[in-house]
Amino acid sequence: MLALVLLGSPALAQTLDRDQRDAFAMFDLDGDGQLSRDEVFKVSVRFDPQAKKAEVDKQFTAADVNKDNFLSYNEFVDTLASQPTVEALAMAFATFDRDADGKIDLMELRRGFANMGETLTEEEARAMIGEGDRNNDGVLSRDEFMTVMR
Repeated sequence: MLALVLLGSPALAQTLDRDQRDAFAMFDLDGDGQLSRDEVFKVSVRFDPQAKKAEVDKQFTAADVNKDNFLSYNEFVDTLASQPTVEALAMAFATFDRDADGKIDLMELRRGFANMGETLTEEEARAMIGEGDRNNDGVLSRDEFMTVMR
């Protein structure tokens, strides 16, 4: 239910749209306005320490529509929009994890939805967290969130 609600929410799409420039800038390590394979790999490893260079290269090649060995802002945004990639999911996670402690608690989930114009009761928030909370600690870790959203 959490994945369907989040991925289908126009408000989340608007929030992510606002964050796309920030996400692009986060990947653009040298600030030249384009993303190299190396930059994409370095940042991908931050989000997913298990990221494999060959897989990142494959995704990079697919996203590099004009085959210039760089990703433009538009190529980057098109890639994010085409599938829930690790990077897109990480952006969504960060949208909710406002205190950046690596966990989404009830208040953060409710606040995140409120920022998107949606109201969640405490019971609804508990149910959503419960869907992915594998260790029953009452919060969603980044890994739990990624599992629910895939």
